[in-house]
Amino acid sequence: MLIDNTLKLMLYNVSMETSELLTQLTQALTEAAHAHETYEKALAKLQPLETAFKEADSKAVSLMNAYMEATGASYGEPTAKRRGKAKGSSRPPRSLEAILMTTASRVVKAAQKDGKKKAEASKSVFESCQKIAVKRAEEISPELHGKIEGRINEIYGKK
Repeated sequence: MLIDNTLKLMLYNVSMETSELLTQLTQALTEAAHAHETYEKALAKLQPLETAFKEADSKAVSLMNAYMEATGASYGEPTAKRRGKAKGSSRPPRSLEAILMTTASRVVKAAQKDGKKKAEASKSVFESCQKIAVKRAEEISPELHGKIEGRINEIYGKK
């Protein structure tokens, strides 16, 4: 008898829980249906606006193309984007001549900007070039020496 009463009580509790769950489920489904109706109404109101936007946009594009065609301007081909280094390809080391000529130009222009005379500029250029050559364990050839002097004359000749 005690077992029968306990079993009845358990069944009653389970049916109460499922009844509550069923009520909550019904309420959630009703709310979802209402939200879906509201969404559909809003979407229907937006449809004409989307159509008008697409028409205006296509008209603007066609007018822009007509203007560019009339003025001779064009979009042209897109410029190539610079890509990262490819594997295995690296820039070769710069030659002593390239480094020294760049250094000579920079030093001479700086000296000229500071108001130094050509002789002072020449002395500072050859000192800088000699330091770089020593660091690279190379020597400045007479031909390269002449090119550096030519660069000094070229820059100071402009003033």
